[in-house]
Amino acid sequence: MLKLYQISFMIYNLKTLIKKIITMKTKTQLFVIMASLLGIGSFKSQKTISKEITDRYYELLKKGATKRPLPLPKVYKVLTKDIQASNFNYRAYYPESNSENARRGIIILGVGDGGNVNDALLNNQCEAIAKMGFVAIVTTYQNGSSYADGNIKFKQNIEEIISKEAPAYNISRSNVVVGGVSKGGNLSLGISLPGQMGNGGQPIEGIKGLIIECGGGDQWKGSALKLPVLYMANATDAATNGNGTDFKTGIESNTNANVKAKSKFLIASGEGHCTNAADYKNFIINNINSFFN
Repeated sequence: MLKLYQISFMIYNLKTLIKKIITMKTKTQLFVIMASLLGIGSFKSQKTISKEITDRYYELLKKGATKRPLPLPKVYKVLTKDIQASNFNYRAYYPESNSENARRGIIILGVGDGGNVNDALLNNQCEAIAKMGFVAIVTTYQNGSSYADGNIKFKQNIEEIISKEAPAYNISRSNVVVGGVSKGGNLSLGISLPGQMGNGGQPIEGIKGLIIECGGGDQWKGSALKLPVLYMANATDAATNGNGTDFKTGIESNTNANVKAKSKFLIASGEGHCTNAADYKNFIINNINSFFN
């Protein structure tokens, strides 16, 4: 049990750090303060958590919100559950809290071709996303007999997840984001664009946006999207017949103002498939709020 003098010392240190935050001049200074303020575990773990906090604080400080201490962004304790759906399965990461701030939205990420819910990349991303107050889901899906049939089945699987989990967490469909890595990202583009499901249906509607991780894309797809996207890719990708640079050009010429304003890009130079995947989590964490602002 902490002694009184220890508690007093902790309070003094906290007040000192808050004063430093108010008077800090650079993001580097704030980053160091945030890591110290968290003060639990190794510096490496502090660094990981404080990066997202630093970016969010710094934007507020630049806008002049320096007259009083700013509240620390909430980091929620995360729970998981595995669900067997009709003909696929998924894993949900969700905040333990049931407050409104812990029910900000649902992020659904499809695995790569032949993947499963133990996909390390997506599990790591979803845990981090859930700590921010989202329900984050890693999902498998049915394979189709053709490109169009695959899109149809993927959309059916996504709709099944939304219909089950949105009411369970009291989250509106309009606060759902869909995406995935590699084939999961390619299918997410497929269900979001016109003419990609043959005679099997229309593009998905009423959701917030997309997260595409090395899932292909070209200039036409960028120009035709009706949803904003967090887009990660190589400049060229033979595995998906995609071109990240061209896709970005397409978004920049998109006539939908919301798509242009809220889409963000992380494009690695050169040819390859998911070569900068280690950077995807931080990119998503640092930009997911742009969909919800």
